[in-house]
Amino acid sequence: MYWRIIILSLFFLSLIPLEDVKLADQISDRLLSYSQDYPIERAYLHTDKPFYVTGEDIWFKAYLMLGPYQTPDTISSVLYVELVSEEGAVMERRQVRINEGLGFGDFHLHRNILPGNYMLQAYTRYMQNFDDSFFYRKGIKILQVYQTEAGVNTAARERFDSRENAFTTPPVLLRFFPEGGDLVEGVVNYVAFKATEPTGKGIEAEGIIVNSAGIEILKFRAKRFGLGLFTLVPVRGEIYTAILKINSVELKFPLPASLKNGYAMHIAKDRNDLNLWVRNNMGSDMEGAFVIGHYRGFPFITIHGERGKNIINSPVNLTNIPSGILHFTFFDSLGIPHCERLVYHENEAEMLEFSIKSDKENYKKREKVTVDIRCTGQQGNPLLTNISLSVTNTSVINPDPLKSNIMSYFNLESDLKGAIENPGYYFNTENKDRLELLDVLLLTHGWRRFAWKDVLNDLKMSVQFLAEPGFNIEGNLVDFYNQSKYRPGYVRLFIFKDRLYFNEMESDASGKFKFEGIDINDSTHVVIQAWEKRPPGKKIKPNNAPEYKNDLFIRIESPAFPVPKLDYWPIFPASKSSPEKYIDLNTLILSIDSSFEGRTVLMDEILIKSTKISNDPYDVPGKLYRNPSQRIDMDSIPVHYQSLLFFDILRRYVPGLSVRGYPPGLQVELRGPR
Repeated sequence: MYWRIIILSLFFLSLIPLEDVKLADQISDRLLSYSQDYPIERAYLHTDKPFYVTGEDIWFKAYLMLGPYQTPDTISSVLYVELVSEEGAVMERRQVRINEGLGFGDFHLHRNILPGNYMLQAYTRYMQNFDDSFFYRKGIKILQVYQTEAGVNTAARERFDSRENAFTTPPVLLRFFPEGGDLVEGVVNYVAFKATEPTGKGIEAEGIIVNSAGIEILKFRAKRFGLGLFTLVPVRGEIYTAILKINSVELKFPLPASLKNGYAMHIAKDRNDLNLWVRNNMGSDMEGAFVIGHYRGFPFITIHGERGKNIINSPVNLTNIPSGILHFTFFDSLGIPHCERLVYHENEAEMLEFSIKSDKENYKKREKVTVDIRCTGQQGNPLLTNISLSVTNTSVINPDPLKSNIMSYFNLESDLKGAIENPGYYFNTENKDRLELLDVLLLTHGWRRFAWKDVLNDLKMSVQFLAEPGFNIEGNLVDFYNQSKYRPGYVRLFIFKDRLYFNEMESDASGKFKFEGIDINDSTHVVIQAWEKRPPGKKIKPNNAPEYKNDLFIRIESPAFPVPKLDYWPIFPASKSSPEKYIDLNTLILSIDSSFEGRTVLMDEILIKSTKISNDPYDVPGKLYRNPSQRIDMDSIPVHYQSLLFFDILRRYVPGLSVRGYPPGLQVELRGPR
């Protein structure tokens, strides 16, 4: 039996010319090299609510993943998060520290911010090297709390409601997407279609396909979210048209023209197995042609055509492939791509089970709630998990199972260009038709992570923005009296937060400097000082420190940020929550808070007996030194003094201490007993 297997294997390889194997391997190797050279980062933000009122805080947790297997990102440590208005203006920007793929942040919504639809956008510097359509984007609503003597201003609420229902009877867009890319004459073609409003929302629609003579060929009907699929065998010379009837109005949409000579691809998937077919209508065999399958740019299979056959047909087992989008591309014998197909694979071994249980069913007001959260794998084994959790009032904010979530984003949305309507539906196991609809959805969305022409031509991408391992502070030194004149010098950086951070560097000849990889976890004060050496040739007295000039001006440079594109504005799905109730609730809170503003209450004398607790942060048990005679707290120093040199601060605030000389030859003297 062992020898039979070897003989059969050698016979199969003999049917495939060595040159064809080399061409397929060359393209596969180039794709792998391209994916390794330019790894993909993906960001995600989890917010606590879908809408907010002015005066609230938007709290978010950030996730940053790297590569095809979406491991926590370790190359970028800074994530830029922006709050963008409908007009494309960046209202606020946060630089979030990322540690092992996780970060936290918030936006405070001032009372004067205008209500409306806004967008949260997140990206890293490294992500700016690629198409910015893959920046993370999330739509949120900001509501206004209107208060009058009678309560909520109903006119404001009506404006909000009319904004939501601005489109009542929109026109219809109908688009067709042949599987593989083209309609091909004389063979069976699978054609996906999508019926939508101009806003991108899918709608129910049904119609017929007619030929050039107006004869009905078939009927079609859109399923959920406007998605549908039908088969068609195009006849040479025929032109096909789809006819819809909307509100007694007949709408016509032409189908794509069919190719006289071409290739058609079809894939049928069932759980961990799929079958792939590639046919042509030219009668030629598939010798030298091949199909490459890859998972987010990493090839996992190559299927070769055989001599004497005009079809490629092969089963593919996906048991060991992670969950996500798979990409199959058909190449002819010259290495030219003709057909492409996206397939979603759900690896059941990766599915997680979450359980959340509270210690009681009912609670009193302000009573402590204890919650038990468990995460297990398919075998029931507990898993180490990092989660984010939000608690909301379900009478006002209801969870929406249709909206985007962390699973739908990382496994689906982050690989496709454009917005996807109700992506959460495809990952809810209670929806029996979810995988069928997801397959049709992928036929209507193209892959946009890279272009095959760049891979085949072995083009090297210009990486303009490098990954940031920490925060950067950069700028230029210019003449204080003539700030158009750049001057070289020395720069010193102080950061007072939790611990003292100090760094010093020399600028380049044009006065440019850059401190890189600074580890800051939160907002902090930064002090930057600069000085310039005396011109060379000036005599210096023996045993004296070199002299310095301090007539420099420090100009901090802000790096360029991308301009938000409204073409990629996220879809705002119909919410099951109640904005009206939320406005009412926050109006009540505002009225209670405002009733206490500016009011004080005079109380009788109260005697409080207690034990004094030491708040000295330096009172550490077991320390080797005694309490200092003088201590300087940097937070207590006025801001305009914090820019002084460290030794100047000592000289100003420590009695009996004097500092002599010039940097770097400073000497410290202290009067009193040694």
